[in-house]
Amino acid sequence: MKLVLLPAAGSQVYGRVRAKQHQSAIRLWIPDYFDAHSNASTFAYNDGKSSTVAGLNGWVIPELNKQTLAAVAEADPEKRTQLYTQLQQELQQNSPYIFIDQAKAQVVLRDNVKGYQQGLNADMVYYDRVSK
Repeated sequence: MKLVLLPAAGSQVYGRVRAKQHQSAIRLWIPDYFDAHSNASTFAYNDGKSSTVAGLNGWVIPELNKQTLAAVAEADPEKRTQLYTQLQQELQQNSPYIFIDQAKAQVVLRDNVKGYQQGLNADMVYYDRVSK
């Protein structure tokens, strides 16, 4: 296999991906919601209409669509966890994705700064809780 990497600004990469003009893309993903369906609906669902990662990459997955919808509708927490675990395992084994990194924010604070807590996104900091 021959791989040619084309460096580009994020706006160029995302523009090509959204226009489906790419063969592959190295992209960053940060989970943004504390529920398994946020990731499952992004990576394991493609209804042909929405801009999920699966859809943007042209991955046609009718069986995974059904499994994703079944998982979000499951009321029993243990069964729901099991369904999302199965989806995750399927993605790891048979998807067009290669997961190589997980974003983790590193924040350095002085000893006298108290109450700082970084959320998943940069805008999820509540400065009213910070004291010095």
